[in-house]
Amino acid sequence: MQIAHVLIKCDHRNDKTSVNKLKSIKEIKHIEPTFGPYDAVIRLESESNHTIKHIIQHKIRNAIGIQSTLTLINM
Repeated sequence: MQIAHVLIKCDHRNDKTSVNKLKSIKEIKHIEPTFGPYDAVIRLESESNHTIKHIIQHKIRNAIGIQSTLTLINM
């Protein structure tokens, strides 16, 4: 099992909507809204780094209002 923490920066006009939409992604196990340069931190669990990369590129970054992500993969 691979675990990653992803820091999310949202368009501030859609930040609550963006974070709520991420809740529908089954691999996201926890979402914590934050203040500061990032708007949320998520915990993502998957079987492989390849799958984590796919989820970030195709599900998270394509969500409405997501401006950028920073991924930290646990070793």
